[in-house]
Amino acid sequence: MLSAIAGLLSTVFGWLGSLLPTSPLRDYAVAADNLRLGLAWLNWFLPISEMLVMLGLWVAALAAFTAVKIALGVTSSVGGKVAGN
Repeated sequence: MLSAIAGLLSTVFGWLGSLLPTSPLRDYAVAADNLRLGLAWLNWFLPISEMLVMLGLWVAALAAFTAVKIALGVTSSVGGKVAGN
């Protein structure tokens, strides 16, 4: 009994879904898949993900250095001059 009701509802909702237009974003989804494949091939020759990790580490180290420099009150990084000299 329940399977007959589920089958009927599935048929009705399937028919209602067929009345709806296709998604305009479907073409973009296919293009995104092609782009993902192209980036995978590019990443095999040029390791972009590792380069982004190294860039992130460099920016983090630079930010930490700047934070320590500000906390210690160093005004100039050339010559190691401290404020007040």
